[in-house]
Amino acid sequence: MNTLNNYKYNWNNEKFKNSNHIKVLDIKHEAGRKIDFYREMIKTKINKKSFFHSDQDVKKQLEKIQADFNDYQLSLYQYSFSSFLEVMLLENYDSAYLYGIVKRMEDYSCKYRELYTRCYNQIEGNAKSSVQSHLLKGLSSVNKFAGESLSKVSAISKYKIDKTLIGAGKKLGEFGTERIVQSMKQLVEKQSSYNHLFVENINVINRLYNQPLEILFDNENVYIGAPEL
Repeated sequence: MNTLNNYKYNWNNEKFKNSNHIKVLDIKHEAGRKIDFYREMIKTKINKKSFFHSDQDVKKQLEKIQADFNDYQLSLYQYSFSSFLEVMLLENYDSAYLYGIVKRMEDYSCKYRELYTRCYNQIEGNAKSSVQSHLLKGLSSVNKFAGESLSKVSAISKYKIDKTLIGAGKKLGEFGTERIVQSMKQLVEKQSSYNHLFVENINVINRLYNQPLEILFDNENVYIGAPEL
């Protein structure tokens, strides 16, 4: 952020640009290393499967994966931010060069979303197949079955016991579903890689330097337009 904030005062200062370019490259390389590290760490954890698992086991797995996704997101953000700053400091606006940087950022983002989707689906499946979930499903089914059976016996059905049991069965089923939804909310926040802003800005630079421009102005503003890449 210091580099970005001070760039507008030093855009023509070669010493500033050279020294900060080295720092930005160090951050970029370290962020790339961390991206690979956290991706492999998450894969290792998600590949561990157990036939019998409780809600507590699922919760612990979710907390560990969530913490790793926090670091994964931060590493992607640092990589994308430093890639954008590298363009500004190096002042290389060649279209092929900019496209290569954007392509790399988008590849990282795609891999992030793929791993996130895999983790979400697996943890959701674990939550649905936990011991407690099976018990809730069993109780829900038993209550519904008992209520439907009792409804066929006129002497009992007039006391509405059948409807009570059927209703209880439905509520147990709904509770089980809501339980899973609440558990997964924590992971939903990790679905974005947060690098789209930097991709968009590099694409804007590419359009400004390498595409025909249309400039309109009035007494207050200047409007710059360019065709989409």
